[in-house]
Amino acid sequence: MYDYYVCETQLERVFTVRDLGVIYDCSFSFQDHIEWIVKRFLKLLYFIIRHTFSFDNYNNLIYLYKSLILPVLTYASVIWRPSIGLLISRLESVHHKLLRHLSYRFYIPMHRFNHDYSQVSRKFHIGTIDSILGIYDVTFLFKIHKNNINHRDIVNIFPPRSLNYMFRRVKHLAEDACNNNYIFYSSVFRLRRLYNEWYDRFDCIENIHQLKCTLYADIVYY
Repeated sequence: MYDYYVCETQLERVFTVRDLGVIYDCSFSFQDHIEWIVKRFLKLLYFIIRHTFSFDNYNNLIYLYKSLILPVLTYASVIWRPSIGLLISRLESVHHKLLRHLSYRFYIPMHRFNHDYSQVSRKFHIGTIDSILGIYDVTFLFKIHKNNINHRDIVNIFPPRSLNYMFRRVKHLAEDACNNNYIFYSSVFRLRRLYNEWYDRFDCIENIHQLKCTLYADIVYY
């Protein structure tokens, strides 16, 4: 790599930059951002554990989780949502700490080497992180579809297809061809594919409340 100078002053080379709370790296893998989320998640989780030891109602813990931890987890997730299995597993592993603590506090038997969290997640209605991030993706696209988000730069990311002929099944957004997984799983391409999947269903949904009821009914548990 070459060094660059401006007026005989060498420019500092950086590999990560934070913009509006999201950490971007030179490969756009968002690995550094996800590691920051994991550390923040654990710090807040241990804070809740220390100060809620005398709580008898698990709803209070769930409320604190949704108020303190979930906003950190889902902030700008439409940009950085991972597609690499290793990063998804990294996020799910810290989520498992929350579920294991709930099972311990409220007497749901679970062996220390047992990694089946389905009973606990269904008991407390906490789905997988990947499914939660998927809900935020669909909600974002629904707002664009209903013109609740009408910023020109954002709307232009989702150009409608122009067709000379009518077909039975048409993808409403153009999906450009991509030669590698890096582009295929990028946020813009991922959202375009998701929009095409949900386009017809969006027309049958009137408001955000109805959409969220539909999404949470289909949420994936462990």
